[in-house]
Amino acid sequence: MLYSSNADLSANFANMNKGMEKHGCCDKSIIYIHNSGDHFTVFYFFQKEKKILFVNSKNPGIKPSLENKDYTWHVSNTEIQTDRYSCGPIASEIARMLYSNYQVVERHLSVQDSKHNLVDLYDFLPKEELDQLRKSFSEEITIDYGEGKIMLKGADYRTAHFMCKLTANNHSRFFTPFTLIVCKRGLKVFLTKLLRKKSKR
Repeated sequence: MLYSSNADLSANFANMNKGMEKHGCCDKSIIYIHNSGDHFTVFYFFQKEKKILFVNSKNPGIKPSLENKDYTWHVSNTEIQTDRYSCGPIASEIARMLYSNYQVVERHLSVQDSKHNLVDLYDFLPKEELDQLRKSFSEEITIDYGEGKIMLKGADYRTAHFMCKLTANNHSRFFTPFTLIVCKRGLKVFLTKLLRKKSKR
C-alpha cells in the first residue's frame, strides 16, 4: 500500500511504476491513497489485468483527469462522505476494506469490461462495514474542551486511527491496513476493560 501527498498524479504514478520495475513487482496489485492537498482518494491497481478502481467518497462517479491508455478504469459511484473534512479517515477505511477483501475485489473487476466503468462498492465490499462507515460519518458529535467546542463526524474511526498512529512509524511511506485491524480490536478491548473498572467503582 502506498500513500502520497504530492498533488501531481501523473508524476506520482510515473515514480510508482519506476519503483515497481526496480523491485520486480509489476504484477502485484497496489492500493494507493492520494492526497491532492485538500482531498483524499483511493486507487486500486489490478496489475494482472491492467485495471484501475478509483474511489472518491465525496464526488462518486467522476474519473480523475489522468490519461492512462494502458489501463481500463472502473469508478465507484458509491457516496459515503457527506461533509467537507472526513475524506482522510474514510479513504483509510476504504483502503483497509480493499486490502482485506482483495480476492473478492479482483474477481469482481475481472468480469467487468470497458463498458461497465461505474461500479458499486456494495457489489464486492462487506455491506455491514460499508453501512457502519456511512452511519458513523453521517452522525456528528460535539466535543467540549471547556474553552471551545468541536463538531466531529466519525469519532469512533478517528479514535482508532489515532491509536494506530501512536503505535506506527510515522516516517514510513509504506504501511499495512492490518495495523488498523489490530488497533481497532485492541481499542475495543481497552475501552471494554475501562468501562468495567468504572462500573465497579
